[in-house]
Amino acid sequence: MIDRATLCEVWQVEVNRMAGMLKLKSVLGGGTPRALVNIEGVLLTVGESFDIADTELEFTVEGTGRRSVRLGSYNAGLDCWHEVEISMEIDG
Repeated sequence: MIDRATLCEVWQVEVNRMAGMLKLKSVLGGGTPRALVNIEGVLLTVGESFDIADTELEFTVEGTGRRSVRLGSYNAGLDCWHEVEISMEIDG
């Protein structure tokens, strides 16, 4: 029998996979409470949430850095929380 902890780990892997596909285009005021991030062309502030089409995943902007954003996701069915950081690609 698969336990909740195992199911939570499988879900966290999926969260990491989906977050890895997101493109962080810009961070304005990173590291401040009023920071504005552009993820896939959508402007968000700390505390705002967005979902991923055709999935049950929802991410909340938890914090920002100069060139990164920390996203959190919660699975109510498993009572699991997971955070992941995505960074802007370095051009060069």
